[in-house]
Amino acid sequence: MSYTNVPPISLPGNVIPTITDDQANLIPATVNEDQTQMPWFENVMSALADESQTNLVNMNISWSAYFASLQLYVPKPPAIIALLPLFRDGAHSAAMVNHGMHIIKQITVSCNPEQIPVLTVDSAIVYNSQKEFSGNGQSCMEEKQYFILMGGLHIEMAMLKVIGDWLDGSGWTYLITSADVTSEGRADGLQKGSHTSRGQWAHQITAAALFVLLHRSYDEYQKITPEDEQRQFDEWCIEMASEHPQFDYWFRVWQLEVLFLQFLRSQRQQNFLPYVESLGRIIPWMFALDHYHYARWMTVHVRDLLALEVNSPTTHAEFLKGHFVTQKTSHKFSALAHDQVHEQLNAW
Repeated sequence: MSYTNVPPISLPGNVIPTITDDQANLIPATVNEDQTQMPWFENVMSALADESQTNLVNMNISWSAYFASLQLYVPKPPAIIALLPLFRDGAHSAAMVNHGMHIIKQITVSCNPEQIPVLTVDSAIVYNSQKEFSGNGQSCMEEKQYFILMGGLHIEMAMLKVIGDWLDGSGWTYLITSADVTSEGRADGLQKGSHTSRGQWAHQITAAALFVLLHRSYDEYQKITPEDEQRQFDEWCIEMASEHPQFDYWFRVWQLEVLFLQFLRSQRQQNFLPYVESLGRIIPWMFALDHYHYARWMTVHVRDLLALEVNSPTTHAEFLKGHFVTQKTSHKFSALAHDQVHEQLNAW
């Protein structure tokens, strides 16, 4: 097959994989990430309680610095990254999708004959087209011979928009502007999910602030409630959410922010099982806030990830080693989604 010659082709039609009986119970049993985020929140509270501010230098207050300090350093060689010659055809066209999959198959077989190709796509619409070709009956393209990975950066961007939709009309932009977190113009962009790095930072601050306010409220509850009548923190949150709509709303904001941080952390630390779990927990939010492309195709993608251990044990084993993301440097807590690395190559 010629590299530059893109033969015409038509899409085979909608082919949506179904979950079989042997795949129904493949959901991974992982640690509750809501609890593993707690040490950082408590670290922030300790920093706020330190009036002298003498220990702030050694406290790693920022989210990334804190979890980087906890991550065990295992030296890994940086990934080898290359940019192939560009095509004139649009990436979304059926012909280019089919041609690209065959080219990647040939390159993978040439470099590593024992590996099945892993193709990362940047959006749910392109993922749709790729899945249609992988399910159209071509033996070299079926899911046991070809794995399609939905781009983590674009999932992150979609989730930023989901959070923005949930926060719409809440006064969040006014709050972060009044607190000098950002300017008024940038606050509107952050709510619309226009800035990924600034969005990460803003939502880390939001999650930490909500946690502090939540625990201050719980402390007040403990002061006015007899000890034998006090509820545990989790029970108190559930009770308050059922009785007070505003508490319920902001508690759900905090839960959504924590889920977003779980998704980011699973990529930065190359932790595959929490990554799959976080994707599964994101899907209901996609449905609820009408992000229908990601709601539809992330469901299929999670199904593929859960079935990967059965369909391709070697690929699953590599993903467990952290190779579902790219380690560009030797720094801790710095792995990036494949599509983000590709975006950086394009920028160069």
